[in-house]
Amino acid sequence: MIPMPASFFLLTSDSSICLYISTSILGACSGAIAVIASSTTSELFGCQNASINQNIVLTSIPVGSLLFGHLAALNYDRESGSNYGECTGFNCHKKTFIIWGIICSMGTILSSVLHLRTQKFYTNSDCSM
Repeated sequence: MIPMPASFFLLTSDSSICLYISTSILGACSGAIAVIASSTTSELFGCQNASINQNIVLTSIPVGSLLFGHLAALNYDRESGSNYGECTGFNCHKKTFIIWGIICSMGTILSSVLHLRTQKFYTNSDCSM
């Protein structure tokens, strides 16, 4: 999760190479999180009601994407000001990338705290069906 906020902050650079690098980092990290979510859910919440917990965790991915997209649209409208739809280029999205980087940083910190809290209580349970 650490590369995700870094890649959002990398998007604040006006360089094309930074765009390519950060896009590849975000794609790889998003794919890894989607794959890891299932096993992590079982470890954190146990085997009881595992399918319900997995559905809740996996549903949060598109909901988060929707909220991030809505935040970007609101910021884009705000940056364009009275000239609706005439904001083009890097400056229209810079604030959005900063906000996304801060939100991802908070998520990374909260995930680390959750990991440290659950590390003490971790039991080796088998969730085979």
